[in-house]
Amino acid sequence: MHSGLSYIFEKSIQSVDPSVAMPYWDWTVDVTSNAYLNKSNAELWSWNVWGSEYFGIANNNAHTVSEGPWAFTRLPTDYWNDTHNPYGYMRAPWNMNSLPYVTRFNYTGSAAKNFAVTDMGMPTCMDFWNLIEDSDSWFDFGWGLQYDPHARVHSVIGGSEAGTSFENNVAKHFDDDVNEIISKIMFVWTKNMWRNYKIDFPTVCSPDTPQHACVGSCSDIGDEIQNRDIESYINTFGDSTVISSIKSLVLGTKLK
Repeated sequence: MHSGLSYIFEKSIQSVDPSVAMPYWDWTVDVTSNAYLNKSNAELWSWNVWGSEYFGIANNNAHTVSEGPWAFTRLPTDYWNDTHNPYGYMRAPWNMNSLPYVTRFNYTGSAAKNFAVTDMGMPTCMDFWNLIEDSDSWFDFGWGLQYDPHARVHSVIGGSEAGTSFENNVAKHFDDDVNEIISKIMFVWTKNMWRNYKIDFPTVCSPDTPQHACVGSCSDIGDEIQNRDIESYINTFGDSTVISSIKSLVLGTKLK
């Protein structure tokens, strides 16, 4: 879908000026080069695309892009439809990021309890080929494409920050193997739970509200527990290891 929108946008621009083209990054070239040189996934941060000429550097404490064409790019706040977070920025409704600039993390979890996103690896040409081979229809291909090959790019490049709630409310209950899985697919759960009306987020949080105070809540979870239907929440987590671990915790058997 992103490629299709970019193509339409490029054609629209070229109808005015045919010499203009959209910038394009084929990351599979860099991934293949990495593999050919026997480099680790962690070395992707040394690629020149993160320099000031392209995507820019975001290695400060606020994780904002501070160099290059995207340096301190402010997010729009005047698009008041459903596509905004509680702070009014053009982010997903489940994204509690209160910073006004484009941000990028190189980990998942939280600052105190984090895991490297590079372990996930960037998708390769073979990942796309395998998806084509394993798909019996365009629907299967289109559905699968948005998750592993596509979503993994977002996860590796952008990372995710769950804040202190991760170590205070989640990480303390599980061992690191489970915590790493949780941290890396947490953003998918949040999105899916929001879209399935299982979690609510504030409509508005004032600019001076700290992120740890602007949080979502599972408003119907009490009824689900009362009706012994808590599995409808747990099963949205997707990963079998995590589901098993959470069910063990719910049953009173902590993993550590």
